[in-house]
Amino acid sequence: MWLMGGWTGLGLPTPTDVWSSSDGARWKQVLSAAPWRNGDAAMAISFKGEIWLVGGVSDPRQRDEAFSNEIWSSVDGEKWTYHGHAAWSPRVGAALVTLGDKMWLLGGFDGKAYNNEVWSSSNGLDWVLESSAAPWSARAFHGAVNFRNSIWLMGGGVWEVNATFPNDVWRSGDGRTWEKVQKSAPWRGRLWPSAVVYDDAIWLIGGRYETDLDSRNIWRTVDGRTWDRIPGPAGFNRRHAPAVYEFKDRIWIAGGYEGGGHGGNDVWAFQHTPR
Repeated sequence: MWLMGGWTGLGLPTPTDVWSSSDGARWKQVLSAAPWRNGDAAMAISFKGEIWLVGGVSDPRQRDEAFSNEIWSSVDGEKWTYHGHAAWSPRVGAALVTLGDKMWLLGGFDGKAYNNEVWSSSNGLDWVLESSAAPWSARAFHGAVNFRNSIWLMGGGVWEVNATFPNDVWRSGDGRTWEKVQKSAPWRGRLWPSAVVYDDAIWLIGGRYETDLDSRNIWRTVDGRTWDRIPGPAGFNRRHAPAVYEFKDRIWIAGGYEGGGHGGNDVWAFQHTPR
């Protein structure tokens, strides 16, 4: 499991350290300072044997801080290669998934406006605009996964002025044509949820709904329509934007914002036991 970038607290610089762990308990600091600087709300993914980190911002509270569309990759988390700027506009909070032999970038926020664009790349460097306006509403900070050979998109929304918190669920087998699977899921609309595929199901974990309340609930679905609510374990605090992994037949949850003006650094492991 690899952890990098993120946000650690109000007024603190964006972290650029890189960590790895093979058991969730012992973490190795691979780098104290990576060469990239825009690790806040960036998008990261494993693709064709490399870690890719794209977009993001170094400090969104600074008025003169530019959002990024830089592209970086690494085969070992220690040595990073800079590949220039993507064809899509600088942004944060997009979703990045794989489907087929490509990575797909969905939506995002550029500091002024939200969008519902869909971009694809077969090599991480060259990007194709597949749709300038997908049928799902413009949004950022949403969940998306590759499940049963389709892209599934859920939640997210618009933050700050005129905030919206949709709880719709969408599916696409090709990244271009989208089906609305559910207009209103049973979970409350939320920003910054974390989505992962585990045990042949989609899992949605945490998130922030309305303006000031985080969630500790875990939701599970096998079809995007029927969802089972799984309460968080004792001691598992409300949070949004945690790092979530499927690793060694478990779901792993690392960190996230739990309130109080700073991020968390606890690590949880969850193994599903069917009823």
